[in-house]
Amino acid sequence: VSSSMPIRDMETFATQLPEGCRVYFNRGVNGIDGIVSSALGVARERGGPVLLVTGDIAFLHNLNAAAGEGLRDIPLVVLLLNNDGGEIFDMLPVRDFEPAFTRHFVTPQCADFAAACAVFGIPHRLVEATNDIHAAIDEAFGAHALRVIEVRTAIAESGAVRRELLRRPRKVSTSCGFGAGAGGGG
Repeated sequence: VSSSMPIRDMETFATQLPEGCRVYFNRGVNGIDGIVSSALGVARERGGPVLLVTGDIAFLHNLNAAAGEGLRDIPLVVLLLNNDGGEIFDMLPVRDFEPAFTRHFVTPQCADFAAACAVFGIPHRLVEATNDIHAAIDEAFGAHALRVIEVRTAIAESGAVRRELLRRPRKVSTSCGFGAGAGGGG
């Protein structure tokens, strides 16, 4: 799970994970560097399909990780949450200082991920309907090779959904912990 919003959402909303689930994540200088490399390493070591949940900015920071010989044959499925920027900074007071906030913190990237993946020979699939995400992941796992599934979201809408979910009471589960005890780094 990538740093920034994916790991925070996982810790907050994924309250019941399957028995034996292992969650891995990076914590670096800024948290997003090297996530694709780390996920490729986990998938190679485990020898079975691994799912990386990452945002667009983190993915772009390490897309070239798959350029090495044989790395595209590793069973890694990347679930790419593309909201065209860094949503996490919307929680900080700096959000009120436009246009500097958008330019330096949100950093809209307007990337064509299908084209970027094609450069590295990575199969890419854009999933437009939420109901199709699980089927796309299952299909990608069946390939036993590197695949990218892109889901486009809107920063403002996802932030509103997150705030609404946080207002609701939730049941906490300890079926799959986080941190070093769960195989993650911290």
